Amino acid sequence: LRTLKTGAETLGRGELDHRVPQTGHDEFRDLSDAFNDMARRLSVLLRNKEQLMLDVSHELRSPITRIKVLLELIQDEESRKNLQAEVMEMETMVSSILEEARLRNSSASLEFDPTDINQLVHSVVEDFKDISPGVVYNACESTTILVDRGKMRMVLRNLIDNAVKHSPENGQPIVVSLNRDKNTMSIIVKDQGAGIAESALPHVFDPFFRTDASRSRKTGGYGLGLSLCKTIVDAHKGQIHISSKIGQGTKVVVTLPIREEHHQ
Repeated sequence: LRTLKTGAETLGRGELDHRVPQTGHDEFRDLSDAFNDMARRLSVLLRNKEQLMLDVSHELRSPITRIKVLLELIQDEESRKNLQAEVMEMETMVSSILEEARLRNSSASLEFDPTDINQLVHSVVEDFKDISPGVVYNACESTTILVDRGKMRMVLRNLIDNAVKHSPENGQPIVVSLNRDKNTMSIIVKDQGAGIAESALPHVFDPFFRTDASRSRKTGGYGLGLSLCKTIVDAHKGQIHISSKIGQGTKVVVTLPIREEHHQ
């Protein structure tokens, strides 16, 4: 029973290839067989779903490109700009899906370079200096770690952008800070905005999940940002954790290993 409990918890964390050992010749073996059969079916179902999303996204790229070309022929400037904005949003969604799939299926798509994480975070924070309610950065000592700079910038921009969108313009500024332990570096993004319901927290990294069901442009796009962030952090062998309370704000912690060299 303990083995089955551990198996259920492991499967719940998304490790779909996990199977429980089949021992004995009684009802417990039958239960183990049923559990493993369920795990196999879930694995096939979810991977087929991911493959369908990936295939559709690939197929959408060509018509999107053709639409962008045809839009240049529209004479009315206002109509053309409005349609171009819609197509750009669709293209961003498709690109996010494909990027997440590439990262999930192959860590080789990352380009690791020695990076001063302090400077990297500071450069991203600077992009938000004129956006209300503002961003405060608490730096730490200069530390060089191996990361994919472009991908990590994407993570930081997504997290700070989310914090800004869910904070009142006249509210408290978002606080970004670094915290170094012996073997890890943590990047913390904290806001005092609307917060996330406890029931929603287990799902915030699911693709297309939105805490705001309206999907307005002000509060987000298609719910792909945090899913992509988690995929990138996982590819760095790191962890990302979110804690939040309604009306009290949200705290996101990205923890990355400090390594001297990276082995493919």
